[in-house]
Amino acid sequence: TNTFGLTEGPKSYFGEHYYANIEKIVYLAIEEVDIAQRHISSQPIVTAYFNGMTIKKRCAMTKRGKERRARVVPRTVDRASDDPVGQDAKIPLPTIYLGTRRFASIGEANDSDVAVADSAMAEDDKAIMIDFMKSVIIGTEMTTDITEQSIKGVNKKSSQPGYKKHDALAVSMGQDSLGSIATALASFSKIKREQHDSYVGGLLVIDELDVGFHPHAIDRLAKGLKKYAKQLDLQIVATTHSPRLISAIHPEGAGDNRAPDSVLYLLDTRAPRVAENQSLMAILDDMALRDDEPVKASK
Repeated sequence: TNTFGLTEGPKSYFGEHYYANIEKIVYLAIEEVDIAQRHISSQPIVTAYFNGMTIKKRCAMTKRGKERRARVVPRTVDRASDDPVGQDAKIPLPTIYLGTRRFASIGEANDSDVAVADSAMAEDDKAIMIDFMKSVIIGTEMTTDITEQSIKGVNKKSSQPGYKKHDALAVSMGQDSLGSIATALASFSKIKREQHDSYVGGLLVIDELDVGFHPHAIDRLAKGLKKYAKQLDLQIVATTHSPRLISAIHPEGAGDNRAPDSVLYLLDTRAPRVAENQSLMAILDDMALRDDEPVKASK
């Protein structure tokens, strides 16, 4: 996420520009900078295919002034002479990151920290928000009375549709998270409409996508995201610990071999790597801490 984004220009319905910096997501200790700079090869390189050109950005850790956190600067590796992206600039792909602050509960916040206002969301974007949310939560009666909700201190901002049978603030964690995801989709609809032919698509990154959802709703959530990924030209990257969500995406589960979707399963916390065997059964066995091969009982 840190490698991409628009640091100026249009804003999303979260009231922010379409980018995110990793030091606002993960605490990076200043002491780690010297270690990272001594071991340049350990700094990850993100490869992007943008406007017909391959661009490689090394995620270089740096420190600035008296700040307590380190930063990560996306610096181009082997920059071509006709590369339109700056040496230390983000690749200009509209990006939204949804982290765990979306789970902050208004019910647990002080009333003085909660703000609610009517949203000026465009009608087309309202339609996307409500259609997406209805497709995940079946039977819920919603209205187009969209409200913007925020909690001071945790920097949480999102939107919710109106509900015929309860207040828009009285939502479960799953509904709250779904509202944030729908706000992101509406935001990409907004920038696609505003940029017209110059819109190049977008990147939506969602941490712990499954949290708060009933297992049956996870299946519909996956289908809804696939639908709008195609409609809005999005690449969606999500993390999860949910076997149900993995099964909903994996081609051997409810997924589709013809779709561009994939599951990347990471092994070994100490030295993370992508698993070689990406079969659904191998992934589910590892998550359940089951051996790959049946163990023969010894005498």
